[in-house]
Amino acid sequence: MSSAEVDLALTRHPMTSPHLATGPVLVCEARMLAVPTGHPFTRRRTVTAEDLARVTVLRVPESLPDSLREDIAPPRTPAGKPVTPGPVTATFNEALTLVGAGEGVFVVGAHVRRYFARPDVAYVNLEGAAPVEWGLVWPTGRRYRPGPGLQRGRHRRAQGPRAGPLSGEGSRSGAAPGSVGRIPRALSWTIPRAAPGRVEATASPVPIAAEGCA
Repeated sequence: MSSAEVDLALTRHPMTSPHLATGPVLVCEARMLAVPTGHPFTRRRTVTAEDLARVTVLRVPESLPDSLREDIAPPRTPAGKPVTPGPVTATFNEALTLVGAGEGVFVVGAHVRRYFARPDVAYVNLEGAAPVEWGLVWPTGRRYRPGPGLQRGRHRRAQGPRAGPLSGEGSRSGAAPGSVGRIPRALSWTIPRAAPGRVEATASPVPIAAEGCA
């Protein structure tokens, strides 16, 4: 997006940046923890945000907004216990590889259980955590306005455990434990330079969930 190759993207929130404008949350899904197969957490049905103080949490690049980096790898638990920061991962697949190698754990959304199943990684529900949210972002200053449907903020949800706040924020999620729901592919919306005003949708490699989210 910074190179002007993409004008509008559907991506994980929060994306708080002076260079980005954000639309309403369109999709939300249960928050989970990716851990190595055989990790003690896999013997539990759920873990909590306080358990993050007991493990090393992988981080994402500093090029991403601080809001997103702290959402994925919080520096502290809700009770104020410090979280040990792990290696920085450049890509999602690299993060899962490091998890499988025992280098740390990684906070993910519920869709990964279906689309990123690996023999060396297990996914555990994060009980009481706020849902992972997705929405549109675009560069500030661009002549783009969301249509009426997006302005109303029509939410979708991947079903998972009922979520509460991870760090005190309110939750929009509430769903049955253990299910993921119908999951389409994510879309990155691009406007071709040769045809101003015409919008094309290009499927990205990252799928996200899409069940009704109240």
